[in-house]
Amino acid sequence: MSDIFLRRVIAVDKLLKNKKTHIAALIHDSLLLDFAREDKDIIKELVSTFEDTPFGKFKANSSVGTNFGNMKRI
Repeated sequence: MSDIFLRRVIAVDKLLKNKKTHIAALIHDSLLLDFAREDKDIIKELVSTFEDTPFGKFKANSSVGTNFGNMKRI
């Protein structure tokens, strides 16, 4: 399962090329982004890219917050 996660992270990283948003951390099976407000138009594409795997579509939960301890699900 970890190789699927890492492949999805690589796909997300490619989408973030030339954007202000960047990957801040990988924590177990979570991808933490330092997200720039100006990139908000790519949120759905990022989630979709993360969900699509060679084994089908997996559900991904998305949360936002000003810090890791203050996240709210969207």
